[in-house]
Amino acid sequence: MQYINASRAFDFDCMKMRRFGVLLFCIFYVGDALYSTIVCQEGFYLSNTSSYEECLPCTNYRKCPNGYALTACNATRDSHCDEPCENEYKPQNHTVWLNDCYWDCEVGYMKHIREFPGMLEYVCVPYPLWQQKS
Repeated sequence: MQYINASRAFDFDCMKMRRFGVLLFCIFYVGDALYSTIVCQEGFYLSNTSSYEECLPCTNYRKCPNGYALTACNATRDSHCDEPCENEYKPQNHTVWLNDCYWDCEVGYMKHIREFPGMLEYVCVPYPLWQQKS
């Protein structure tokens, strides 16, 4: 069984596990050393923002602002939108981020694919004058 606490991941078998709602208290050995840890059931994270530790339900569905990716809930933190989007195909110029880290070209520009041997590159090029949107 694998649990993760704030400092490291453990693979262990609990000798004794006490359940307090979704909060689990586990005693285990690593070699000859006896350890204990507090973990939450899957779908919950351990919050210690108050004067005591508690397991809070993970927020599974969250809408992130454009340009930020959803990071999944883990053992010690709820899901969040703190990570900027990364997309290896997004050109650096004349682009905007959309929902869920998709991108598109700015108004007045269109996607164009340049082909190279063994490689494709997206660029945003100006619409031809006769095709520009009003």
